[in-house]
Amino acid sequence: MTKEKSITFIVPAYNEEKNLAATINAIYGITHKTNIDNFEILIINDNSTDKTKEIADNLAKKHKHIKAFHNETNKGLGYNFKKGVQLSQKNYITTVPGDNEVVPSTICDLINAIGKADLIIPYHGNMQDRPLLRRIFSRTFTLGINLLFFLRLRYYNDPVIHKAEVIKKYTIHTNSFAHQVEAIVKSKKDGYSHYHVPMKLQETGRRSSAFKPKRVISLLKDIAHLAWEIHIEKTILRDNQKLKPLARQFTKFCFIGLINASIDFLFYLTLTRIFNIHFIVANLCAFVIAVTSSFLMNKKWTFRDTGEGQAKKYIKFIITNLIGIGINTTILYCLVTYLGFYDIIAKIIAIFLTTFWNFSASRYWTFKK
Repeated sequence: MTKEKSITFIVPAYNEEKNLAATINAIYGITHKTNIDNFEILIINDNSTDKTKEIADNLAKKHKHIKAFHNETNKGLGYNFKKGVQLSQKNYITTVPGDNEVVPSTICDLINAIGKADLIIPYHGNMQDRPLLRRIFSRTFTLGINLLFFLRLRYYNDPVIHKAEVIKKYTIHTNSFAHQVEAIVKSKKDGYSHYHVPMKLQETGRRSSAFKPKRVISLLKDIAHLAWEIHIEKTILRDNQKLKPLARQFTKFCFIGLINASIDFLFYLTLTRIFNIHFIVANLCAFVIAVTSSFLMNKKWTFRDTGEGQAKKYIKFIITNLIGIGINTTILYCLVTYLGFYDIIAKIIAIFLTTFWNFSASRYWTFKK
């Protein structure tokens, strides 16, 4: 075994008392089949509430290649990956989930592909065996990331094999499921090559936690941050430090606007199609819900407002949005009626110009420091 193929296996584990030992046995089988002697297994116990901690410690005592680490609080998959990268002492790094979901032969195929590219990236070879909702989510997610970052990859999740010297160069900000997205996108944008290997998964019988609202929101937030870093900070604002705070706020404001436009639309459909509420009443209700959501998100994330008088600010925010609707309608009417614009194009222009009004009024009036 050559030094260049020494590997760190990061094993994140949260409540995996039934699967952790099997995962470790699978890794030992993988190293035997691929003739790897120089390896380490880093079990990262993410504050499990079952017997995962005791099992991890016993495995570490039994096997010289294993080290067990325990988080005092639940940190998330991305944090465990970053911690494993930081602790790694080998030349290649990969992640093997503690739920023993990945078929061992897949890991063998990934390891055997080392040397063909800087990144060895798996993709689903048996996607048809997964539940329909997960297939839709996975493919939509991959397509969205590819479009957002101008890439053509087939998958963005574990178990990717990274060169330690490459992955340790980057600061991974997220603690969410987006950690591999961030690592892969940053590597690809710096010109590192990749090689795809088909991956097979075996069902664990447990529901995925990836669809929980809190995790979905965290995922979207982290991807927005990554898009800001890649497309804005490293290009447009690279040499203009004074514009960064303002542009960052504007980007957050627009991102929240997209989210709440979706909320508005979904509530409108729910009220009219399911509860048969009159469309005017439904539209007003959806508007109030979306504006309230927008107020709370912009208050906490965009403008980081912690001052008093929140009721007064909420009223100001509603007034701002009502004026925005008036501006939007006026622009739309003028462009279509007097200038002969196609209504869809006019609508896009109206939204674009109204966004600047809403942002400026929010920053310099509603949430004025």
